[in-house]
Amino acid sequence: MSNIDPKQAERVWSRVMGVSCPVDTMKQKPQMCEQKPVLNEEALLDLIEDELRDHATYCHLACMARGCVRRTLQCIAADEKRHAKMLSAMYYILTGKKACPEPARPACVACLNEALREQYAGELKGHRQYAELAQRAGEHACTFESLAADECRHAQMLYSLLQHCL
Repeated sequence: MSNIDPKQAERVWSRVMGVSCPVDTMKQKPQMCEQKPVLNEEALLDLIEDELRDHATYCHLACMARGCVRRTLQCIAADEKRHAKMLSAMYYILTGKKACPEPARPACVACLNEALREQYAGELKGHRQYAELAQRAGEHACTFESLAADECRHAQMLYSLLQHCL
């Protein structure tokens, strides 16, 4: 009886082979799979633009807030900027070209609490998107896992802010 976790074995083999392969749980051997690109150039640029838009939005929201709410939003904004840089580096590695996204504009905000609620939903969506990409990203899985964890953490921070503000 083997103590090897099938999901862990799949992750190891996907990194070794450079592809995401299902694991036969009975034999614990990797199956050969066709390598499919996880992200194309356009999809990666869209992710970078989304992160930059979030950065601009959080900076705008921080200007509307005071005290610990402002500091928390500034912290999230800095993380979003870092995410854009991580994705830009990945873009360069994969394409050999520097990413040149469109200039980011913050979301239109009429009410701080409503904007925080919308950003909360966006962070949860981002968490799901990055978690799914991590499952298929092969050698870039760690980057997407890190981004997914940050998005989840941001959602929890926004939830706490809403508790504080309401």
